[in-house]
Amino acid sequence: MNTFFDLSGRLGRWAYFNRMVVRSIIVTFIVLIYLATWYFFCKLISPDTPVFVEWLESQIELTSQNPYSITKFLAYLLGLLIYIPIEIRRANDINLKYRWVILTHISFFIPVQVVGNAINFIYFLYGTVIYLILQFKPGETFNEWSRSKDQSA
Repeated sequence: MNTFFDLSGRLGRWAYFNRMVVRSIIVTFIVLIYLATWYFFCKLISPDTPVFVEWLESQIELTSQNPYSITKFLAYLLGLLIYIPIEIRRANDINLKYRWVILTHISFFIPVQVVGNAINFIYFLYGTVIYLILQFKPGETFNEWSRSKDQSA
């Protein structure tokens, strides 16, 4: 569990990709448990709550109308806790300052109604570029592997 949230060390491209997939599955599982629990409590409080799919559609509509929704905040916070450690380790591997990675997550906390669609789109482009760099730029782990391969040949 200590390595799950560890910010030190380096993470190669393939390990980064694998950990992103595993952590995405974990986040999906946690969100599904959260939604099922929320639906269960709604059903207890109000027995005339619609079936799960209709209820989920109404919750998504409410969340999209309310930029300050607690559900959105908890989802973003969960994303930060789960993804930031491996992104920082990957940034360490490619000698990228961690501040560049942290900036990609700030846009999630700024509602579109406050900054507008243009600024939000710029944040989206910035985040996309950073994630492409994290995924595809060879880092120290690759350099060490290629050096060891050259020395053994």
